[in-house]
Amino acid sequence: LGIPSLIYFPFKKKWDSKFPDYQAWWARKRYAKFTQKDIKKEGDSIYIELPIFSNVICDFKATKDFSKHLREFEIREHNFKYLRVKRKKSRKIQNEILWYARWYFDKEPKEGFLEVVFK
Repeated sequence: LGIPSLIYFPFKKKWDSKFPDYQAWWARKRYAKFTQKDIKKEGDSIYIELPIFSNVICDFKATKDFSKHLREFEIREHNFKYLRVKRKKSRKIQNEILWYARWYFDKEPKEGFLEVVFK
């Protein structure tokens, strides 16, 4: 086992709770601001979509009507569809883990905005 394990195991529970915060702190963050013109409608649902990000961090702040009518927030993984082709050599398929986020609303917000910090 060695010295690194002697240092790690006594503090494992504390380190495991702090590690995601540490990674998010070092990540190069991006910023997006959504307004009423960015709202999409699909059937009954009214939503705003952040199309693609790495899911290291996703923090948002809604103001005025955006916070009042916000119903649900979801993060999902993109569904990749691969074409299966048999070849003589078998290759490993690299699946990049990419995510999208959606904010659903009860009614269409007229005032305010939605700020998102993500990576």
